Amino acid sequence: TVTCDPTTLAPGATVTCEADAPYVITQADVDAGTVENVATATGTPPTGPPATSKPDETITELDDEPALTLDKRAAKVTDVDGDGLTDAGDTIEYVFELVNSGNVTLTDLNVDDPMLVAAGITISCPVTSLAPSEKVTCVADEEYIITAADALAGSVRNTATAAYTPPGGTPVVTPPDSVQTPTEVPGDVSSGETPPDGGVLPNTGGPSLVLTVGAVVAVLAGLVLVGRGRRRHELA
Repeated sequence: TVTCDPTTLAPGATVTCEADAPYVITQADVDAGTVENVATATGTPPTGPPATSKPDETITELDDEPALTLDKRAAKVTDVDGDGLTDAGDTIEYVFELVNSGNVTLTDLNVDDPMLVAAGITISCPVTSLAPSEKVTCVADEEYIITAADALAGSVRNTATAAYTPPGGTPVVTPPDSVQTPTEVPGDVSSGETPPDGGVLPNTGGPSLVLTVGAVVAVLAGLVLVGRGRRRHELA
């Protein structure tokens, strides 16, 4: 309420009326960017109906600081083939946490992940607006399947951005956030892994050649005898 003291004024006299309590700024006011307040005053003359003043308005500008934080994570890596490695054919589940770190309500929330888009995977957010300090977790609708190229690259590096619209503004895109998941190639010697069969290179289809010490000596002796025979023949 507003209190005036005194409540009777002589011609030319003034009085200051005051609100009994401060007005508490609401989130809607912050989203609007201003507090616009309009008031009128009413007095009763000695005779006739009450007189009402013209409206008077005050506008208080408010600071708006829109901000959205994106935290992209690989929530789960599934070893589909059970070989103990993160390699081709295994899957990664991605989640995206959005936090309204500003002081105004944000709308039209969405996440853009080019790698998932290329794989035909969409991202769903349970809500598309956030009040200050609120957060939401958006989830990829399918798990990403690691490719052979990902495995050879040594990791799956994925980058995403989020977008939002502040009150009365244009869409804003957050800085990118990345997550990197290491990958492996079974039997990759260059990565320090042990090849199959205990480190013995596999037979590629050609004939096997196993020489013992005795066999090597026998071969060398045969070569010497052949050489001597050729020399005797030439001398003759």
